[in-house]
Amino acid sequence: MNYVGGVFPYLVIAAGIVLILNFILGLAAITAVAGQKQAESAWRNKEPQYQKIVALKKEVSESENEYNSLNQLTNPSVGFSKVLYLLYNNLPNNIWFENINFSDGVLNINGKALDFTEEAPLSLKNYVDTLKGSDLVQRFSKINIHSQEMRRVGDKQVLSFVLELK
Repeated sequence: MNYVGGVFPYLVIAAGIVLILNFILGLAAITAVAGQKQAESAWRNKEPQYQKIVALKKEVSESENEYNSLNQLTNPSVGFSKVLYLLYNNLPNNIWFENINFSDGVLNINGKALDFTEEAPLSLKNYVDTLKGSDLVQRFSKINIHSQEMRRVGDKQVLSFVLELK
């Protein structure tokens, strides 16, 4: 009996602590529910504004599409077949293309140049200058050498390059 009497106060204290923790957790749950209801109420008040914003975004997107369509119709442009013709027609004998990629209005051309009647870098620069003086500027406002690298292949110097037309 002495053992039970010595443990009993600890059991009462432990039960009290459990009840206090239960009470605190209950208050936290009530506060969380109240916060959630307050957030839902605030959302209900803001939802009409949100719907207006969504409608305005859609209207802006449609206006941009219409503007882009009208812009394409009214701005002078060079047809893509003419672009290829101008690229080929001005191409020196010591330059050739390995890959042409057209994406998002940007034309990237991977190619090679060989030292022949003039050094490959000079030949490539002259070719780009010729392109800048052609009708290509109606479609592409920027024509430049994006990258270039000289390599030796056997006894020849070969220039690998990427042209970028924007």
